[in-house]
Amino acid sequence: MKKLFRIFGINLIILNSSIVVIGCRPASLGEIWVLTDGGDLFDKAFNQQVVEGSDDFVSEFNKNRELISKFPGFENWKSQEMRLKWIIAKDGDLATLQNNYNIASYAGAKTIICVGFHHISALTLQLQRIYQDLGVKFILVDSELNNPINVAGLTYASDESGYLAGLAGAIWLAANYEQYQSNGGLKMSTFGGLPSDVIVRIMMGYYWGVEYFNQYKSSDDLILTMVNSIRTNNGKEEMTKDQLTSSSKNVIFDKLQNSFTNGFDSGSNNARVITSQLINVNKNDIVLPVAGAQTTDLISAIVNSQDNKTAKIIGVDVDQSQQYHYAEKLFITSALKGIHSSVNWMLWNSFNLAKDENNQIIEQPDGEKYFNGQEKYTPLGGKEYTGIANNRAIEAIYQSLDNQKYWDLAQKVSIAFDKLNADLTNVTDSKKWDNAWQTAVNKENPDYRPDFGSIGTKNIN
Repeated sequence: MKKLFRIFGINLIILNSSIVVIGCRPASLGEIWVLTDGGDLFDKAFNQQVVEGSDDFVSEFNKNRELISKFPGFENWKSQEMRLKWIIAKDGDLATLQNNYNIASYAGAKTIICVGFHHISALTLQLQRIYQDLGVKFILVDSELNNPINVAGLTYASDESGYLAGLAGAIWLAANYEQYQSNGGLKMSTFGGLPSDVIVRIMMGYYWGVEYFNQYKSSDDLILTMVNSIRTNNGKEEMTKDQLTSSSKNVIFDKLQNSFTNGFDSGSNNARVITSQLINVNKNDIVLPVAGAQTTDLISAIVNSQDNKTAKIIGVDVDQSQQYHYAEKLFITSALKGIHSSVNWMLWNSFNLAKDENNQIIEQPDGEKYFNGQEKYTPLGGKEYTGIANNRAIEAIYQSLDNQKYWDLAQKVSIAFDKLNADLTNVTDSKKWDNAWQTAVNKENPDYRPDFGSIGTKNIN
């Protein structure tokens, strides 16, 4: 049965748990709205990066309104400022999210930024068409839709940052081997929330960062230099090449039979089981959690452990030592995504504008191609959109890891992931990414092994 309601002078029709828009929007040039699928916006993490990137866009736009108003169709902006607003969802239910799209649209949204994977199912083709007719665009952060007609998906080559973080962790662990070798060898591991392309991508990069260390520490002289930089910084005696290349300095990658918790909520039974196994049973020295709020479960497992309190963490997306400031000493580094800069960039495109940051020139290109699925751009990577956090633990080697040599190697990992992703495109098995993590991402599998080749032996100073 259809029900017609009138809210704030706007007609809404509820049909099959979805809100369909009818009537007229209030007169507005447009606003930027950020919509979560739950959680706090100001969390010093992913959501806050979205807000800050949006806020920077609004500030830059308003500073340049006089110039922008000279473009055809932008004349009215000279007398009106751009504004940023948001809705923090009470949950990630489809009806809740679609209701929030409706509220934002009728309140004057021009671009709606969706944060969280629940938006993937909420942004149906029917809704995309409706909002396209209303002139409202969507930006889906850290996800993408197949064949969108009104949604730009921001994705990241997070395998690059994962690779750099894995390599940094292995170097740090080898440099501090005296403290960790008694737990059955030097060990690193990871776990994820859901087995998806976004999650496995960073885990795969992390895996190959560790394996690159194992395979190239004898031929890549810069690795020994970095190990000794950390040791010297910690007041320890430098290590010889023979000492580093001994099998005792290899890092064991502990790949669990079940590496996914099937969710992201902190305190779930699966999260507690997996984090306890990693820390208390397998006694891993460094763990990368790609599982949202379940980082808190990992922190708890370490803090409450009876005999593995020295275990460390590598964070994801943002510098998680700042997000979890009470546990900042546990973090070696974090594998970063350029959420702030990428959101800013795509907001300009949503208005068919572009700003050259170097020359401070504003242009009017066609940004529609990112929203209508006509041009599929590659995931955002390189130094602008990926990297690692320069935490105290690795500050002695951060500049060495940030040189072109290791960025070139990181791109080799991206090529391997892209091949894996392409091969899985037509696979309908719901466990395809779980299976891929268990079997395809393996040093013994040549199909998806990064072609490091001779590049790994080049020592670029």
